[in-house]
Amino acid sequence: MPTYFFDVYDGEVTLRDEFGIDLETGDEAAAQAAALLPDIARDTLPGTTSRDFIVSVRDEAGLLVHRAALLFRARWMPDTGAPEGEPRGAPATTQRHAARSGGHRAGGAEHGFGRRPRRRRVSAAL
Repeated sequence: MPTYFFDVYDGEVTLRDEFGIDLETGDEAAAQAAALLPDIARDTLPGTTSRDFIVSVRDEAGLLVHRAALLFRARWMPDTGAPEGEPRGAPATTQRHAARSGGHRAGGAEHGFGRRPRRRRVSAAL
């Protein structure tokens, strides 16, 4: 049974898994990586407005075989009574970037998550 190692990045620190887990398939390793993300986020999110969580899965040879990410962003909307000192709405540069990139922001590129390709809408003929 192969051993998979789960390295965790919590937005500030990367923790390298030195022990690993024996799993039967790569699909089980991918499911384990996805299951780790909410637990990591739950402990870290209170009090933050932006954080990237990434679980990188390595095989026994040390090769990266899978990567799962959870990107968290929170922002008060303009003129909604946000607490004093809280950011209100996206900065103008973010709004311009979102308009140019189709509404999503590139994030986590340093961890292998770059901009997603834009999807084309296909309308069905009636």
